[in-house]
Amino acid sequence: MKKILLLILLLPVWQWMQGQNYKFGKVSVAELKEKSCPGDPSVPAAVLYSDANVYIDVSSKYGFVLKKEYFVRLKIYKKEGFDYATVEIPLYWHNATRESVDGLKAVTYNLVSGKIQKTKLDNAKVYYEKTSDYIKTKKFTLPNLKPGSVVEWKYTLTSPFIRFSGEVDLQYDIPANKIHALISYPEWFRVRYFLKRGTDVNLKQYTSRRKLSGYIQNVRVIEDVNENVYEITATDVPALHEEPYAGNMENFRYGIKFEVAGIEYKNNVKYFSVTWDDVAKYAYTRAFRDELNRKMYFKKDLDQLLIGTKTLEDKLKKIFEFAKHKIKSNGRDGFFPDKGVVTAYAKGAGDPSEVNLNLINMLNAAGIKAYPVLVSTIDNGIPLFPSTQAFNHVIAGVPTNQGLILLDATDPYASLHVLPTKDLNFFGLLVENIDKSMKVDLFPKTDSKDLYDVNVSFDGTDFSGVSIRKMDNYFAYKYRKKLAQKHTEERSKWLQNQYPDLDILKSRFNGLRKPYAIASEMFQFETDAYAEEIGGKTYISPLLHLRMKKNPFASPERKFPVFFNFPRSIIKTVNITLPQGAKVVSVPGDVKFVFGDNTGIYQYKVIQNGNKIQIQSIYQMSVPVVPAKDYKELREFFDKIVKKQAEKIVIQQ
Repeated sequence: MKKILLLILLLPVWQWMQGQNYKFGKVSVAELKEKSCPGDPSVPAAVLYSDANVYIDVSSKYGFVLKKEYFVRLKIYKKEGFDYATVEIPLYWHNATRESVDGLKAVTYNLVSGKIQKTKLDNAKVYYEKTSDYIKTKKFTLPNLKPGSVVEWKYTLTSPFIRFSGEVDLQYDIPANKIHALISYPEWFRVRYFLKRGTDVNLKQYTSRRKLSGYIQNVRVIEDVNENVYEITATDVPALHEEPYAGNMENFRYGIKFEVAGIEYKNNVKYFSVTWDDVAKYAYTRAFRDELNRKMYFKKDLDQLLIGTKTLEDKLKKIFEFAKHKIKSNGRDGFFPDKGVVTAYAKGAGDPSEVNLNLINMLNAAGIKAYPVLVSTIDNGIPLFPSTQAFNHVIAGVPTNQGLILLDATDPYASLHVLPTKDLNFFGLLVENIDKSMKVDLFPKTDSKDLYDVNVSFDGTDFSGVSIRKMDNYFAYKYRKKLAQKHTEERSKWLQNQYPDLDILKSRFNGLRKPYAIASEMFQFETDAYAEEIGGKTYISPLLHLRMKKNPFASPERKFPVFFNFPRSIIKTVNITLPQGAKVVSVPGDVKFVFGDNTGIYQYKVIQNGNKIQIQSIYQMSVPVVPAKDYKELREFFDKIVKKQAEKIVIQQ
């Protein structure tokens, strides 16, 4: 179960008591006696209250800083809810500039013999863990946890990174009752905010006055400041549940996001990125320009590599495959090179930006125009507005007469026409130079195929035969990612787990280490699972182990899109040879279902020729994303497919 991340704002649960005291330390007996969540008795925990106060302060070391005061009260109903009492506070550190936490207090409350027992957190149990090169996470677990406990904690986070106050999350994986937040900025701060998709909160905006005092570079600052205040309240917030084909669920958690676009303080005026062109200019000047001007450190390797190449695709493929294996990526997020392209090339290891900037340099040296493309990976979220933090990765873009080819050499299973699936996140920003950039679509246009061909004989009780599957493009990519590094025995075990109703006798896999080949599996099998005798007749499930048994879209409604990520065709052909003399009583009829304006198509065909029956199931989805408004129709489309595939062939022996 996911632990609470407290860079974001946690929420409250079902309010059941008028006049409840939400001050720290004022936990009531009634809260401790609560046995289950009134709104959803099945949940293991719920946030009773959460409060945040976010504002600008001054620091002698950093100047202006962002203060975030958090307070959370959480009710635990079951042992499974203990995980929510483990708190993680990610802190960003960059050289000598770092975020810090002060004033941490945490207490567990239990009801013992009718009296409230308090157990304070031992500060010795609080520790730091290095999460990445730039993140250190402060962690602790509340003590003396029991079903029925109420826990609460508060702290103040100080951040010198004032541009990004981050997100205030208004939804969690457990229900929430009441949340209150104040986000305040002095009037000379130019601030933008964005409500995340689907967020329904009470947001008030008004001005107030506050005294700002402290030291900036040993100069005393005392200001009576007019502030722009954003006050948020939310009640009875439902839990966020995982949904299939959702990508990064964090994109759809209720919340509000703030960014400082500029500061106009007295005679000092400073503006940050406000357009996508500004973001591109920032990345080019600060991260790309110097690295892209480094030449010929790879000349000997490149000359050798291009011997005998004639076509553009030959050159592209050779350079791309060389880059994939020459420099091993450390997987660190960010588009700023760490040690630089030359060092990464010499060491054979570097961060993802160094891998792909090396690729761009080699392509350009070979006479192939290539440019950096800023990308936000799926884990980083959808780039909602222009910001230098909107992107966390850089790939290569190669314009050709047939369109833009996007390349990411950090993944050994990627190819010229297949990006890693983590990159398929709406749009990227191609940066041609300091003055020229453009948005580019990251979703693939080419169809990916997944083809099944099954031939079986039925002896009246058992089926025996061969199943063959062939995949290209993204289906092949995902298959290789899953199986290429496994041993033969592990692959066979995985295959058996995929089809538990089959007795798999022999299996073979091809194309797992060749990114430009068709990936395939073949296995021989026996089974008695797909036929049953009722009233002297035998009922056969036509698609055998390939049948879709349930609709992947179980929720009756959905407020966010469905992400298929790439256009696809899944074609399943099953040939069944029946026993001699068997009489076919009935077969399912042919159908064609359509979703949207031919966005999705499903066809089902049955052809009988004597004692041989062929079943063909064809499913096609031509778009990478289906908007939430079309979810109901999409769900009905899949309902029809499931019901159709449940129909039986009826024979009499």
